[in-house]
Amino acid sequence: MIGVNSANSLLLPVFNTAVSVLVVRLASAEVWGEFVTVMLVVQLGTHVIAWGNREFLLRAFSREPARIAAKWQSSLLTRALLFVPFAALMLLAPWPVGRAPVVLIWSAAFVIYQSHESVIVYRRAFGFALVIESIGFSALLTAIAVIHRTLTADQLVAFFAAMYVFKAAALLWHFRSTTLTSLGAAGRVTTRYFGEALPFMLVGLAGLIHSRIDLYSVGLLLPPAEVGRYEVFSGLMLYGQALAGFILLPFVKSLYRLNYPAIMRLARRLFTVGAVSIGPFLIAAAGLLHLIYRFDFAPAFYLFGGLYVLPMYFYAPIIYALYKSNQPSTVLAISGAGIALKLLLNLTLVPHWGALGAIASVSVIQWLILTAYWLRGRRLLRRVEPLLAEAA
Repeated sequence: MIGVNSANSLLLPVFNTAVSVLVVRLASAEVWGEFVTVMLVVQLGTHVIAWGNREFLLRAFSREPARIAAKWQSSLLTRALLFVPFAALMLLAPWPVGRAPVVLIWSAAFVIYQSHESVIVYRRAFGFALVIESIGFSALLTAIAVIHRTLTADQLVAFFAAMYVFKAAALLWHFRSTTLTSLGAAGRVTTRYFGEALPFMLVGLAGLIHSRIDLYSVGLLLPPAEVGRYEVFSGLMLYGQALAGFILLPFVKSLYRLNYPAIMRLARRLFTVGAVSIGPFLIAAAGLLHLIYRFDFAPAFYLFGGLYVLPMYFYAPIIYALYKSNQPSTVLAISGAGIALKLLLNLTLVPHWGALGAIASVSVIQWLILTAYWLRGRRLLRRVEPLLAEAA
């Protein structure tokens, strides 16, 4: 079960990389960049519409397993209210003719698809999810390969819309006995849901914007070809950060049992692991970008890229320490401050330095965030020092 879940988690990054490689190599970086600007809008909009439903529903399912259908339907029906203003914004957006309806189909299908994540986790249906993802992305890759000579951003948007319609329909059918029991009777719109699930939504939204604010800035200020190149580069750097999470994942349960001095020692050790591995990672990233994408970036990109990746290896365990001490608001506050500072610095540097300004700004803010978490970690240590002295 753990192996299937890990494969399912790793599948999306692998397929997303494969899609970007095919589009860049067979069409152009400009097509990929224009598509990325649409994808960012869909991701942000659907994340708000999701409104933290995965974590909220997993908790609700555990508390009331006899009312899974009612809880799931109520969540989806209530969140559908948010789709109305989103649809209005998409129809008013200055898209090329015909793009808005396809974006709305993609977004609606994605909302239904994402709504099943809680059911997949609760039912541990990772194998079925893996099969659906494989079929959907395989069909997408085939379509891109077949018409690559004439591929446009709008065709790519349509392909993604079709893929998510297929995945949403497959999940609806497969889980119909779990989620659609007493359809129309079990579920109802309840606006109270927005307040109850708000903390889950805010934490997830902060994480999304925190990791992609540089790409939003680049998409707003630079031409599509540069957006495409930067999305590929920044995506690889995010994978470098994700390695810290993969290293920690097997020990998360144990982390909550460790005392604060032990967690701080773990943070220093993980930072050492990151410092040792960052060089080989950057060399591998440069090789991949050159050989697969045919992208060559200046050495300064890799310098700032390494500085961007490394802080996560130190402060990831401290985040768990703050959760352990019931301080999730501190994590949210640091993330919020980081988002504001990243946006400000991006809007200052990107117009002058281009994409290099984006990676430079986020790397600087990452070290400020590291400093903030280090200071919070020191405060946690000062709490337990008197207790340790008494014990001695």
